[in-house]
Amino acid sequence: MTIETIIGRQDIRCTVVVDDLQTLSTFLSEQIGAIVGLHSVESQLVDHVYAQGSNWRPRALDPTAEKELSSMSADRRAHPDRLHAIDPALISLLVVDARAPALVLAEALAVSETLVRRRIGALIDSGLLVLRVEAAPHLIGVSYSSAIWFSFSALELHDAAKLLSTIPEARWTVTMVAGRANLLCVFWIRDFARLHAIERSIRERFVNVQVVDRSVRLRSVKRMMHLLDDEELTVKIVPARLHAVASDRG
Repeated sequence: MTIETIIGRQDIRCTVVVDDLQTLSTFLSEQIGAIVGLHSVESQLVDHVYAQGSNWRPRALDPTAEKELSSMSADRRAHPDRLHAIDPALISLLVVDARAPALVLAEALAVSETLVRRRIGALIDSGLLVLRVEAAPHLIGVSYSSAIWFSFSALELHDAAKLLSTIPEARWTVTMVAGRANLLCVFWIRDFARLHAIERSIRERFVNVQVVDRSVRLRSVKRMMHLLDDEELTVKIVPARLHAVASDRG
């Protein structure tokens, strides 16, 4: 989904979405493992997402507009029991053009416009389809991105993740169940002084927290299926492979 070159213990960080651990194992061993020149791979398994790019705001709106936007984009997370057979293809089309009219999508899928509208509504209401607007960071005044891996006690982990996800610069906050760290937070910041201030505040709130690792992004090569140029502007879209787990003909 996302590929970045970074400064840190690794050279590249990839965010990968898979159906199950067997698929991840195959991907790591047969695809990643086959890359010539690869020295090592470190994998971390995310179990819960507390904050993601669709929730992040660059604070460009006034408080009133921000409140209205937040109420419109509330994530209800009522996942449907079944996916319709057209959902993977529908999502792939929306990845390419999120503004495509329902009639155009229906013609491409050879189904009714009513069905397309119903499925889009159901996917958005469930949280399986999330609307977001991306911009090249430097164009919105965000010069740097830094990832920090933390280790919290099991008793503090949930509260820490919720607290970190409310930090304005926190663009991605997740907990993990593999590796030395159990929480990863990615901050989009204007300068490194702010990053140090954030870390100090976390240490003051959670005195036993350990920082396991840090990295700074050099460049985003791919973000949410969009291949980017040197200015981090979209040059090509590579939709994810999606599969309907069941068919809902209703």
